[in-house]
Amino acid sequence: MTNGGIVIYAEIAGVILYLVCIFQFTLILGAPLGEYTMGGQTKGKLPIQGRIAAGVSIIVLAVMAQVLLAIHGTGLFVNAPTWLIDALKWFTFVYAILGFVMNWITRSKKERMVWGPVATVLLVLVSLTIFGS
Repeated sequence: MTNGGIVIYAEIAGVILYLVCIFQFTLILGAPLGEYTMGGQTKGKLPIQGRIAAGVSIIVLAVMAQVLLAIHGTGLFVNAPTWLIDALKWFTFVYAILGFVMNWITRSKKERMVWGPVATVLLVLVSLTIFGS
């Protein structure tokens, strides 16, 4: 596979990660979507702790998107040290695995039905990006 094909996987993964960031941002703003996140334990708006967690998620997800791009020489982290990109690359892979597992085993049917497929696609794209490089 050409490097161009792999860059497309990174770019698609980045778009999905940024769309998830938008979802997280709506949670911070008070969208009544608690049943679609964090195990679906909250109906309606998230409490302050959940909103803080959504804020942290935005940062983590944005960094992951940029790391995937940096693997192929593009994005905001293109000039970051190789050791840092390598470490964050493996963090991203592990995070994608955990996201896959957690979103498929959650007790929240709403969360599972929305985020299970998203997490599956992300895991595939992250794997193709990392192992195809």
